[in-house]
Amino acid sequence: MAEQSTRDSFIVRIYQFDTADKSKVAGLVEAIDGSGTNASFKDTNELGAILSRLVHRPKKAKKLKKDEAVLER
Repeated sequence: MAEQSTRDSFIVRIYQFDTADKSKVAGLVEAIDGSGTNASFKDTNELGAILSRLVHRPKKAKKLKKDEAVLER
């Protein structure tokens, strides 16, 4: 089975929404990659922008294990 990454996985908490205007929704997005990144939003446009920014952020350099670092030299 392939290893799953949590890099592009998020928890979206919705605290308020307007039943008359579906675009008005307030909540919090939290990245679950261990970075501690979170951002609040107050409408669907902000939610989309936050998720897009988080998905397209630069990848962190992979930490090498001691044995891998020796092999790369």
